[in-house]
Amino acid sequence: MRSSKVLSISVPPSLWDEIGGVAEKEKMTRSELLRVAARDYIRSRRWAELREKGARTGAKYGVKSESDVDRILHEFRTIGDELKKELLLIQRRLLTENMRSNKDNVRRSTPVDVVAQLKKDRSRS
Repeated sequence: MRSSKVLSISVPPSLWDEIGGVAEKEKMTRSELLRVAARDYIRSRRWAELREKGARTGAKYGVKSESDVDRILHEFRTIGDELKKELLLIQRRLLTENMRSNKDNVRRSTPVDVVAQLKKDRSRS
């Protein structure tokens, strides 16, 4: 079974000649040249779509310069560090509570229980 599909296209004679000339110069067949051209076109369209999406996202968040990007990255990293600390607190609390519950044969706390308790504790303070 053939590993490629056949594509038949019509082109004006002048383009046919131009494709033939470029293919000959590049030492490839017309098919190879058109495959390369199609891949390059698709790749360039994907990059254009990514740039457009980046521009929309930048506009949405008010990003106007590289320093804005640096500031936002710093903010996200700071938030990430805070979340890591929260997760460590949750882990410690779970371990402590589960060790106690093993002694007393009580239901074990789940991460959801611990997060709910942390929220209660925070709202009180």
